[in-house]
Amino acid sequence: MLQRLVLAALVASFGLASSAPASPLQGLKPGSKAPALSIEEWIQGKEIKQFAPGRIYVVEFWATWCPPCIKGIPHLNELSKKYASNVTVVGVAGSERGFDQDPKGVRERLKRFVSERAATMTYTVAFDSDSTMARDWLYAAGAGTIPTAFLVDGVGKIAWIGHPSQLDAQLAKLAESTPPPKEPAGAVTPETDARAQAQQFAKTLAELEASGDWAAVLRECERAFQATPALEAEFGRTRFQALLTTGDYAGASTYGQRLVEGLAKDDAQFLNEIAWLIVDPENTRLAKRDSKLALAAASRASELTKHSRPEVLDTLACAHFHAGDTARALEVQKRAVELAKGSPFETKLAKRLEQFQKVSKDFELVELI
Repeated sequence: MLQRLVLAALVASFGLASSAPASPLQGLKPGSKAPALSIEEWIQGKEIKQFAPGRIYVVEFWATWCPPCIKGIPHLNELSKKYASNVTVVGVAGSERGFDQDPKGVRERLKRFVSERAATMTYTVAFDSDSTMARDWLYAAGAGTIPTAFLVDGVGKIAWIGHPSQLDAQLAKLAESTPPPKEPAGAVTPETDARAQAQQFAKTLAELEASGDWAAVLRECERAFQATPALEAEFGRTRFQALLTTGDYAGASTYGQRLVEGLAKDDAQFLNEIAWLIVDPENTRLAKRDSKLALAAASRASELTKHSRPEVLDTLACAHFHAGDTARALEVQKRAVELAKGSPFETKLAKRLEQFQKVSKDFELVELI
């Protein structure tokens, strides 16, 4: 009886919580392939659909409320002009405050901010309202502060990560180096062919997800994985999500276990996403949640990240909470909040800690009764 009361309290608490950012691409570092540019709106400059071969990119994360970011704008602008022939600078506003409460106002404020600096901020500016870019770039690299810049070389790989004020020497070295030889027009290498195939598959899945046809997503994943097994490493999480969303909980548990023990076992991002899909407080459509699987995936993700990533610990705390271990959930969530100090995660994780504490107190009252 007590366990049922606790679980009921957990469900009620989770239903009120706001979703934490999805897990990052674990271990992003110099030499890694640059993640995609997932931009909601291009505030200034031309849309960049993908990194052009032979061109260098500076992707900087900033915010209108960040004094060091604002101070560095003229410097970035100077670099964008100096290397205009082969370098594109992109300022990604991915940490704007108040978007949840006033999305229109935040968007207008950002546009006004850029417009008012027309003379000193001429480079490309993008808006990442849901922090997808911050998740896949900033936090994937273990960088919890802004401004942070990423230097992407001519073959689409991360060449350097750091504070924009220290960018000059690295950019100069890369810009002056001999660009990689270009393939003849129309030439297709195994690498470019595989990338094009993955991009097309991602587009197909995105369209099906947008239409809400998760059964079709599942069919498409199964067809594609059978034809091209390599795609499963990148899109296995989508198949897992499709199994959950279509209500095949037994299938999801079986497939999820296979991922945790196989493709995802050394990939903290993959593991964290599997766990989060199960414990996500805002996903109220799930009739069943495999707490054991979520706990296994989240525990392994935390182990791989040496228990130092707040968003991973947040997922682990939620997994413990769903499993009914409130004491352990509180312990882990407190650590997550400590590590999230000063980051966009802090408010959300602190709020979840308060909810955990409330449920814990309610449980204590139930025990006394």
